[in-house]
Amino acid sequence: MAKFVKELIVLFAAISIIAQASALWAGQTERPLATASGYFDIKTGHKYIQNSNGSYTEFSRTGKLLRQDVPNTMPLLVSKKFVHPIEVSHLMVYKKRVSGTVQHLVLPASQPHPENWRCRAMVISGKQHLKSNSIGKQGPVQNGPCNDGNSAATKAAYFDVATGHRYQQNSDGTYNEFSRKGALLKSGIPCTATVLTKGPYVRELNDTDYVVYEKYQAGKPVRKIVSAARNHPDGWISRDVLAAAH
Repeated sequence: MAKFVKELIVLFAAISIIAQASALWAGQTERPLATASGYFDIKTGHKYIQNSNGSYTEFSRTGKLLRQDVPNTMPLLVSKKFVHPIEVSHLMVYKKRVSGTVQHLVLPASQPHPENWRCRAMVISGKQHLKSNSIGKQGPVQNGPCNDGNSAATKAAYFDVATGHRYQQNSDGTYNEFSRKGALLKSGIPCTATVLTKGPYVRELNDTDYVVYEKYQAGKPVRKIVSAARNHPDGWISRDVLAAAH
């Protein structure tokens, strides 16, 4: 009887070891899966659209079909380094050159790639996030006149998505405020100003962002988007900012 009990204990121990080893092996071999309905590669401009079987179809920056059976375990899709899920609020910025003039087109990310256009960026409208506390991303400066321990604006430019005003940094660390029409309103605004450090609708304006401008022609509103790195075009009114969605 004692021998039987001993053998039974050994058997249970062996089963336990095998079970633990199997679980460990399964955990090591299990791969993360891409599950979003679509992904966008901010580095290459490629778009990945989910197929009915869970795999993905890859399209180039120009909308050309590249692959139809990209596995949902592909490291590029699950690493999230350059590839980001496409969400309902996202927009796509397309670009093409016509007679030497660069034209832009903005469409919902869910819409098909327009023919003869190149995809430049996946963006999100600032107006869609007016109530987001993460719109402004200010931080304390390390050098300069604002280094007094208080929260301070440090970026080259900011955009108020509620008013359409732009704040451009001067060489001394202060800012100039420009209206929706591009007119100078104030100069020498300190980088610790509340509107810059705590304004709920003020966000960084990066070179990768776009500003949406509008004006009336023949009684109808016409819109165009311009890189945020460029100056305010004469005769146009700023309406929104399109920030990189990642």
